Amino acid sequence: MITFETLFNTTTASFFMCVFVVIVAIAIWLIVRQNNKLIEESVRPYLSITASSNPSGHTGQFVLKNHGKSVARITRFQYPDVLKENDTANDAYQNIRGMEIAPGQAVLLPYNANMLHDESIEFKLIYHSSAAEKNYSEAFIFKTTLLHNMQTTETT
Repeated sequence: MITFETLFNTTTASFFMCVFVVIVAIAIWLIVRQNNKLIEESVRPYLSITASSNPSGHTGQFVLKNHGKSVARITRFQYPDVLKENDTANDAYQNIRGMEIAPGQAVLLPYNANMLHDESIEFKLIYHSSAAEKNYSEAFIFKTTLLHNMQTTETT
C-alpha cells in the first residue's frame, strides 16, 4: 500500500523543490529580459523621414527627425541617385552620414519635384544609439506621384 510518507519522501520532495526553483528562475529571467526590452524601447532614438512641400513652387523637403529619447548617430544613409543630380541638394544629403541627431531635432533635405521621375524613391538609414548600445535600421519609400500631387495641390 502506498502511503503519504512513501509518496512524498525526501527524494521526491527534493525533486519537486528543484523543479520549483528552476521554474522560478526561468520566470525571473523572462521578466528581467522583458523589462530590459521595455527600457531599451523607451530610451532609444526613433528616426523618421517625412515629406513636406513648399506652396510657392515645385520644391519641397524631406524631413529627417529623431522622435526618440536619445541621440542617434547615422552610420549609413542611402538615398536615390536622382537626388544626387541636384548640386545644391546633394551637399545636404552627403552630410547626413556621420551626423548626430538629438531628440526632437530635425534635418531638412530639399528636393525638386520636377526631378523625380521614378515611380518611387527609397531612403535607407542605419543609426546607432549609445543609450541602448545598439544599431537600428529603417527604410522609407515615397511614391513620387504623391510628391508631385502634393506640390500641385498646395500651389492652387
